[in-house]
Amino acid sequence: MTVARRSVIPVEFWVQVSAGFFPVPLKFSLALPAGRGLAVAAALRDLDFRNDFAPPLARQGPGAFESIVRKGRTDDPPADDHPDHRSCRLGKVTRRMKPSLLSVLCAALLVSQAHAQGLLQTHRIPADLANQAVAAVVAKCASQSYAETGVLVDADGVQQAALRGDRAGAHTLDSAFSKAYTAASFKTETTALVERSKTVPVLVNLFKLPHLLLLGGGIVIKVGDEVVGAIGASGAPGGDLDDACAHAGLDKIKDQLK
Repeated sequence: MTVARRSVIPVEFWVQVSAGFFPVPLKFSLALPAGRGLAVAAALRDLDFRNDFAPPLARQGPGAFESIVRKGRTDDPPADDHPDHRSCRLGKVTRRMKPSLLSVLCAALLVSQAHAQGLLQTHRIPADLANQAVAAVVAKCASQSYAETGVLVDADGVQQAALRGDRAGAHTLDSAFSKAYTAASFKTETTALVERSKTVPVLVNLFKLPHLLLLGGGIVIKVGDEVVGAIGASGAPGGDLDDACAHAGLDKIKDQLK
């Protein structure tokens, strides 16, 4: 895998609780990080029915819990008339569960709640691909006799890789970074910003802020609709030429961003 991701494991189970005289089935859906998800699923599968649950659940045998966890999830709610009698009334037996099992379930629910509150999942470009990209930027311009510098930043505009080509001016390190930073911050190519500034003059005022540079040569890197980074190129005699070299860097790695 070339783009770092946080794997999650779906874990779903039903709990039947009593509301007055009426049993109410509740479905819990957890999206846990891979390590915790597998641990919770394994804990649920490995229950000792004779020790963890009181009769009559124990008399139902090991198959009674198959509808609760089947490969980490289930879509079968508990019911008295379940066709194969594999329902499990957890609400009536949780008080007799071992403390360790209750701890596992409580921890799983807390993690699920934290996940549901809106934590963002992001993608990051590996260092190897970042270095390949800036090397391609420099090589493309060198083939046209331009001394170029390439810089790649992550989605937050933090420099991840940089390469100063032979005889490239020292200033190109700053300008290439600023172009990449600008593209990442605005989530668009700097050439498009240059064109937009011609019809929206007030936009120029933003480029008084640190590291924002209104010149062509900064492009975004996307995985689907998500901006995961940007490339800046500087050193060629013109923003359009820098832009072409930056695109060469993106072309080098785009097929590996999956």
